[in-house]
Parts: sequence; C-alpha cells; structure tokens
Amino acid sequence: FKGKVHDVNSDGTYYIKYDNGGEERHAKEDWLKSGGGGRSGSSSDSSSDDDRRNSNSQFRLNERVECNFGGRGKWYKGKIGHINSNNTFDVFYEDGDRERGVKPDRIRSLESS
Repeated sequence: FKGKVHDVNSDGTYYIKYDNGGEERHAKEDWLKSGGGGRSGSSSDSSSDDDRRNSNSQFRLNERVECNFGGRGKWYKGKIGHINSNNTFDVFYEDGDRERGVKPDRIRSLESS
C-alpha cells in the first residue's frame, strides 16, 4: 500500500500513515520500499522522496548528524529521529540520550549530499 513515513520510533521501526487512512505503528525497515523500487513490502511515499526528507527540512529521518547538545558547545553524534512541523528536530544520540525540538543551527550532517 502507498503511504508516508510519519515518524521513526526509538526502536528503529517506522510509524507509517497509508493513503487509504490506515496506519502501521511499528513497521520494520525491510517492509518499506520507495515508490521507485528497491526493498519489497509496504510502500513509503510514491514520489522521489527516497531519503524520507520532509519537504520543508534540510535533514531527513534517520540522517546521521552531530548536534550541539543543549546548546552548550559540545557536539555529539546521533541521528534525526523526528522532523517536527515547526522546523525543529528530535535527535536520538548514540549514547541513548534524546533531545526534542532542536533548531537546525545546532545540527550538522555527517553524511555527504
């Protein structure tokens, strides 16, 4: 079924909202595929949104990043766990910490464009 990744859960599964109104709260990554092909199973967005990037965002879900934790000047590795509607991000750190509502100026990508 066609749908969109709405969120990434802390356990690495995905919350999917399907175009037909249904939802999947704990979809495994191997159940997903982009609209252009790839993995088998349930479809994510059928557009060219293969990297699961929110159209208003410079970061994508699960993107590996460094983040200035609490704005205190120390940068720690993690990943984008959620893209918020107010252009902030929830970051899941490698050490298990989580920070919500992080502004993009405190985040830098570890992935090449």
